[in-house]
Amino acid sequence: MSSTTLMEQYLLRVPKKVGAELRKKMQEKEVRGVDVVAGADNKHFKFHIDEKELPATLCELPCILETHKTYDDNLFYKSGEIGQILLVHDSPEEQMLYEPVTELPSGITPPTTNIVKRKYAKTRKYPAFPPTDVARVEDTLVKIIAGGVIEDVQEELVDFHEWMVDDAHPNGIVVHDEMELIEKHPEYLHLTKGPNNNSHTTSSGANAIESGANTGGSSGMQSLANSRPDTDAEEEPEERPTPRPATSATASIDDGLDADLDELDQDDDDQGEGSLEDNPAYQALQQQQAAHTKKLTDLRKEISKMVANIQSMSNPVMKNRLQQQKDALDGEMAQVQAALDSTLASIRSMEDGRR
Repeated sequence: MSSTTLMEQYLLRVPKKVGAELRKKMQEKEVRGVDVVAGADNKHFKFHIDEKELPATLCELPCILETHKTYDDNLFYKSGEIGQILLVHDSPEEQMLYEPVTELPSGITPPTTNIVKRKYAKTRKYPAFPPTDVARVEDTLVKIIAGGVIEDVQEELVDFHEWMVDDAHPNGIVVHDEMELIEKHPEYLHLTKGPNNNSHTTSSGANAIESGANTGGSSGMQSLANSRPDTDAEEEPEERPTPRPATSATASIDDGLDADLDELDQDDDDQGEGSLEDNPAYQALQQQQAAHTKKLTDLRKEISKMVANIQSMSNPVMKNRLQQQKDALDGEMAQVQAALDSTLASIRSMEDGRR
């Protein structure tokens, strides 16, 4: 009958003097007179070595340790896991310091020094979600649990604008009612407005009508009559209406093309006289406007990220440092905005003088 022996492992930390005596006994391979007696609460122990009796405390380790064994210094196999450590004290006063301690703040290796505070207890604090968002998500979950259909979400990428970020939504606003957004920000229509293809559709439709009028005469009807049986051809009336060409649609398209050609001719005449596009000063102002606009967009994005970091930061020192960086960015953005306004004023003055 075979039996399995379960080996429990734990760490033993003793004072330096006791450690020297234990090493001496281990070298002599006669570890006698060493014993550990557990207390009633399984937290306080008595450590005996020869004639000495020292108090000991059992504490939890912040990290689980794995122990391995080997017979040839080449192949290692796992022999156990250690999650507790027995601390032997020199005096009962030292033991009293560990009364409120159930888990050590540090491990036994340098990388695990103060690991509880650095890794485990230092959790990132996210800002609270708005109540409206929480209520909306709860309603959606209730509908899904009740067997409802998940709403289709259509994503659309638009350019960043300053009104898309506010104090309540540092990472961007959340739109639930598009009509309400349009009432507050009419410029939203220009962001989602697609290219106009009405002229192309009208012209192609008119061409189709015109081609149908040219080819849809007696030849088309005759081929249709030939493909049918003789009885059907005899039953059809001899006189059939002939489709008329869509002269009104063609005429309107021609008028639109003439108007576009006239505008192009007028633009060519203006450029021939010397347009602002060829003026080096005007080109330089346009380049400055583009550079200032891009700089403002980058600063707004960076400031919005900085605001989110400030709200989620719990360390007051780091929070004050981030606030100083944000104030510097606000000052820089004000300078860039002033430069952009000056550039736009110069561009408008040149355009007004040209007119």
